[in-house]
Amino acid sequence: MANKYTSVITQLDFSLRIQAEFIGKDLLVSITGGDHPHIGAITTIDQTSKTSDQAFPSHDGRVHKDDTLSRQIIQIIKSSVPGVCVVLAGVHVDHISKEQLKATGPMTVELSQRLKKWLDNTTVTITDPQYYGKSEQPE
Repeated sequence: MANKYTSVITQLDFSLRIQAEFIGKDLLVSITGGDHPHIGAITTIDQTSKTSDQAFPSHDGRVHKDDTLSRQIIQIIKSSVPGVCVVLAGVHVDHISKEQLKATGPMTVELSQRLKKWLDNTTVTITDPQYYGKSEQPE
């Protein structure tokens, strides 16, 4: 099983990169790009489909808006993730144009759909962790 995935899309003079790696049956995904890739926000989803978001302060004191990308990815891939999923997002294009800003959504959807296709065609063979029973605790 290949447990890592990467795909890049380039439009309007900037690129977005999505990377994914299985950690056991859990999935770590990142979407980064532009002139200054960074960690701007994270979105998580657990086995009960509960999601949470965390956006971080930016360099100029505002809050990053990258959670719009991470939430978009989670919505597309969540049915294909066997465990917990964490999506990290951080894209910054210097002096981004309205056209570039508008393109980030469709670019993210395209990358997410590529990732979902990979997930749907990847077999994750992971054994469940083993625990001691109450009567067999180590000393």
